[in-house]
Amino acid sequence: MDDRHAAYAEGPIGGCGTLNSLGWAGFERDGSLKPLDRRCTSEASAKRSALKTIANQMRYSRKDGTVGIEFRHLSNEIQRALLDEVERSVSWEIISPTIYTTRVSESMFHNAMQKVVG
Repeated sequence: MDDRHAAYAEGPIGGCGTLNSLGWAGFERDGSLKPLDRRCTSEASAKRSALKTIANQMRYSRKDGTVGIEFRHLSNEIQRALLDEVERSVSWEIISPTIYTTRVSESMFHNAMQKVVG
């Protein structure tokens, strides 16, 4: 049974443009799934890996005071703040043995409804 997981996150991050987690969290850079032995062992670890990927891209794009410090060496407070900021801005695709979902942000839903309703 396929018991490995992958998560893909993408979204607009203030001052950085649209960032995504391709190449990490169970996905190759071309968007295909990594082989089973290179995927994450749980949905939670896949999501965390995707969020960390985007958080690191954001840190380097913004050239903040944390550039050059590995994510795991940042204080818990800074890690949580970075992950929270990213999580509020991304939409998801999660692949696991029994789940395939997409979570759409409220603003994306509102924009889509405006196009439909007028």
